[in-house]
Amino acid sequence: MTNVHHEDLGHGITMIDAQLYRLGQVSTYLVVQDDRAAFVETGTAHSVPGLLEVLDLKGIPRENVDYVIPTHVHLDHAGGAGEL
Repeated sequence: MTNVHHEDLGHGITMIDAQLYRLGQVSTYLVVQDDRAAFVETGTAHSVPGLLEVLDLKGIPRENVDYVIPTHVHLDHAGGAGEL
């Protein structure tokens, strides 16, 4: 059982709650195709352990994450980019 809320949306996309403010307020996304992955948005540095937890739950090695894609530079969208 995981502590981070996440939901598979289909087509290789998983929504992951950034654990910022309140549940469902800020989300990040894991996009997987074949054995490669990308994060769209990172949440804050405090969100990163949850993102890595979802990778582990899905059996995706961290070295298979090719891209970290923040849409813009606000704390809730890119604050965890350096940590990742």
